Amino acid sequence: TLQLIQGSYSPPAQVVTLQMFGLMLSLISLFIYVSSVLIMRDNWTTGLELRKNHHVVKKLAYRYVRHPIYTAWFGITISIALMLQSVLFLIIFIPIFIWYYFRALEEEMFLKKQLRGYKNYWKHTKRFIPFIY
Repeated sequence: TLQLIQGSYSPPAQVVTLQMFGLMLSLISLFIYVSSVLIMRDNWTTGLELRKNHHVVKKLAYRYVRHPIYTAWFGITISIALMLQSVLFLIIFIPIFIWYYFRALEEEMFLKKQLRGYKNYWKHTKRFIPFIY
């Protein structure tokens, strides 16, 4: 405790490495989020609906995953846990993932039925993680 008062404490290298990884993950996730929202433009909805001239978006992250905005939220949540070294944020991640997972399934079922070209797009992309899942 004396070290903390005098300001000479430095965290172990592993902690700093995890925090730096968390910072990089948060920046990448923020970029994915902002670019994905901007690319969606007029297609962006908060509910299950199609807009006029709605089309399948296949640019940037959408080329590889169907739900890059959700992927970005996963990355942001995990990055906060790493930067803060908090198990609480990892626990919070579980219900967030479950909610987004079922939301993604619901969106995919709707879009496969309602949006021309989505079935083919669905066959050639992953849900959240490029080339994996």
